Amino acid sequence: MAGSLRVALRSLSAHPLRSALTILGIVIGIASVVVIIATGTGARERIAEQIGNLGANLVSINPGSARDTSVRLGSSNSPMLSEDDAAAIAREIPGLVAVAPVLYARAQFTAGPRTGPGASAASRPTISAHGNGSWPTGRK
Repeated sequence: MAGSLRVALRSLSAHPLRSALTILGIVIGIASVVVIIATGTGARERIAEQIGNLGANLVSINPGSARDTSVRLGSSNSPMLSEDDAAAIAREIPGLVAVAPVLYARAQFTAGPRTGPGASAASRPTISAHGNGSWPTGRK
């Protein structure tokens, strides 16, 4: 073992540039693996946090798009779910903690001299009480 160590040290000192470049390559390789693993872990945690903020315990039920024979009319022409539908869902599905209908609307918004398209959502307070996300309240 001692003889092998002497031969290795003699070889390293005989070729210092090759030894330095080899060490540099090993360090760069290890650093790149560490950076890739850290980036993947960070991305996974960020995605899990965003999914949790959306409300991992929420289920959204939307009416399907309407059809007129073979022509698909799109979701804007689909039948709306009513308050009675929400009550029926709460009554018929066991284990639900809360049912909170949400009304989505597209509109033209104006703030001072600027106008632009946007979307708005409104619901009952129970939606934020049972979800992990936060919904702003009031008028803004």
